[in-house]
Amino acid sequence: MEDDTIFIIDEAIINCFFSEDNETYCKADLFFNYLSLRKHHKKAYMIPSLYKRIYKKLAEKNKEVALYFENWVEEADFIGESDENSEAEDTLALLDILSSVEDSAVILISDKFVKDPLFKNSNVISVDNLDRFLRGKKDFMDIIHKMYYEGSY
Repeated sequence: MEDDTIFIIDEAIINCFFSEDNETYCKADLFFNYLSLRKHHKKAYMIPSLYKRIYKKLAEKNKEVALYFENWVEEADFIGESDENSEAEDTLALLDILSSVEDSAVILISDKFVKDPLFKNSNVISVDNLDRFLRGKKDFMDIIHKMYYEGSY
């Protein structure tokens, strides 16, 4: 089941996790299960300003959920975020840094940047395409089936 793909996320997948629509929630749940079951790269990266903003909101509402967030998401504080840069520019910098220092594929999961011209040469997928990507991984889906439908894993 293992692959070495590195993921960068923004708030899109987090918003899905808190959606009241079950189908939308399941997309996020599937992704976080995928991260949890991998041997390597068990966390997705996020730019620091966004990480801090989301963590603060989660911690105010539910400390347990904030701890899950910490377990699944890594604050990429090594990028040297600048107040002069936009969120898009900082996210692109993170994508460029990880792509240049890692031998693995780096994928940005973002509904808002998927069509942004700044990211035209980057590997960006929407949450819907992430869902299709994960559902296409037979070994992973076999594990999910056993976990949720057979009650054994």
